[in-house]
Amino acid sequence: MTLSALFLIAIFQSASADQFKIFVTGDGRAEYPDPTDPAHLSPRPEDQKGINQCTIKDIADEIVKVRPDVVLWTGDIVNVNYRAGSEASAKSKFFKDGIDAWFEAMAPVYQKQIKVLATRGNHEVVWYDQNYNPHPIDNAEKIWKDAFSETRVLPEETVFDPKHLSFCYARGPVLLIGLDQYEDEYDEHDVNQQWLEEVLSRNKTEWKKRFIFAFGHEAAFATSTRHPASDTLAALPDERDKMLKALNDAGTKVYLCGHDHFYDRMRVRWAKGGYKMWQIVAGTAGAPFYAKADYPAEKDWRLERQRHFDFVYGYVLITVEGTKATLEFKGRNLCGYATMDSFDYTVNAP
Repeated sequence: MTLSALFLIAIFQSASADQFKIFVTGDGRAEYPDPTDPAHLSPRPEDQKGINQCTIKDIADEIVKVRPDVVLWTGDIVNVNYRAGSEASAKSKFFKDGIDAWFEAMAPVYQKQIKVLATRGNHEVVWYDQNYNPHPIDNAEKIWKDAFSETRVLPEETVFDPKHLSFCYARGPVLLIGLDQYEDEYDEHDVNQQWLEEVLSRNKTEWKKRFIFAFGHEAAFATSTRHPASDTLAALPDERDKMLKALNDAGTKVYLCGHDHFYDRMRVRWAKGGYKMWQIVAGTAGAPFYAKADYPAEKDWRLERQRHFDFVYGYVLITVEGTKATLEFKGRNLCGYATMDSFDYTVNAP
């Protein structure tokens, strides 16, 4: 091998070592059962045990290929519904079995010791009857904590809130903040603001990470016909605004979420100036597709749709290198995953 070839390899390896990759996806739950077809738990053959096993396994294989430093899962792993037994204990068992099935599908990821940080979605809190009305899943919080709040699953450095549901993870150049939005009640649509501000304050004095990415299940601003503003964090605009302003003041540029089953990139600007972020919706891990909607009017925010894709599974790949972060949405086609949207931003050097 020539000296010039060795030099080029050394440069490539050095550049790769400086990269920090984050793989983001969510909403891999099964479709709702078809009430007119009592012979099947779900109308889609890929849906087993409340999850879309085919797509989740496919995404797991993609994670292994990409080899990110960490995976963020934005909720809605299991669809527990009226077909999951008539007793409350049966619903709880179905929920636990669905999480176990998800871990089985994600086994290649865990075998490679790739860290996965998961937040709860609404389907990890309630089950749905024939009319899509929600009902609490007994012991849902305990089942979730037993599955995800262990060092075998989460990095030892993970810092939890008092209820052990929201968490943060500081590593390399990034601070990742997973925000649970169902700590009090299913339909309260807010986060633990006090804990969030404590985390952001700690980053200033201790971790000093340049890039902060916050993620949760619900959108801060509504994007679909299925989940209007009343079914997102926009249901409580004052609380939502406190969250976004605290994040933006600390240097956060991107809020990642799911809940809606498509890809949507929104540019968000405070009408009076000063605050601006991106909201990235990527509920694209196998759940049934939703239809987009025009953004509802916001009193104090200006919302701009910059990119949108319907009817596609996929994930967001964030690559942090130096003072630059590049975000790509990679959608699934017949040949594999391909970049369908990409943008980047820079931060000030320390």
